[in-house]
Amino acid sequence: MTDPGRGDQERDTLLALHKRLADGDPLASSEAAAMLLRPLVDEIQQKYPRLDEQMIADAVVDALLDYFADPSSAEKSGGVDPRGYLSRAAWRNAANLWRGSRRRGRREKEWATDLAVARVADDSVVGTLIQEEEKAHQERQLAKLMSLLPNESDQRVLRLRLQGERRMESFALALGIGHLSIEEQRSRVKRVKDRIDKVIKRAWNQEP
Repeated sequence: MTDPGRGDQERDTLLALHKRLADGDPLASSEAAAMLLRPLVDEIQQKYPRLDEQMIADAVVDALLDYFADPSSAEKSGGVDPRGYLSRAAWRNAANLWRGSRRRGRREKEWATDLAVARVADDSVVGTLIQEEEKAHQERQLAKLMSLLPNESDQRVLRLRLQGERRMESFALALGIGHLSIEEQRSRVKRVKDRIDKVIKRAWNQEP
């Protein structure tokens, strides 16, 4: 359980540091950084565990540097809330860094494996942003894969594989060969999978 007295003391200490920053005290920034850096990193990491820790640390450092450059940015409606301001600024920075990393990553040869990226569960601002971007990215990559397979039965097989399906009878049903013997079904399913893999591999190798 959090000690209310301790919270008040920390708030008072931070407000005193804020005043020193505003007054131009050259030592205040290092003291504030020592007090806030790790707690802010831990807070953002707990809220958004899927984000890279180094990315979160960079986001927090950027938020602190911006605050040190302009302490008045933490003042709102006549009040002062450096801790709340830095928390909001840090997760906004984290969101921007994440989006930038995604844009760079899309130019690399990872588009086939990106289809299996898990959805973000939380409904926070950053979580929603990540979920929407990943969903749109997956849909684009799925459409790209499907465009490589003009045969509709091949597309159905690929969809099943991307959904994690492993049962041979499911693939046989998608191919409309359920009436054949088990041995023949297995043989045809394997041929279709091999054909799909060759098409995707060829496209991968041609990717700029």
